[in-house]
Amino acid sequence: MTTHLRRLTIPGQDPAALARFWGGVLLRPVIDGSEGPHLQMVEGNEPQALYFTQALAQSAPEGGPFLSVGALCG
Repeated sequence: MTTHLRRLTIPGQDPAALARFWGGVLLRPVIDGSEGPHLQMVEGNEPQALYFTQALAQSAPEGGPFLSVGALCG
């Protein structure tokens, strides 16, 4: 079984600004999708996408980046 890193979700106080910043750094366009702004990474890279969400509280320890990992069989 192969495990792939599907996406990295980064919470912040201004998700759109974070997406624009990282889009500029990584030279990727920002996509405004139903799950919020995100960057689709180049084919073959992991993570496959970076998502940006609204942080619940600026000081919450659980408010850090989190991963979505998927396993592919075969």
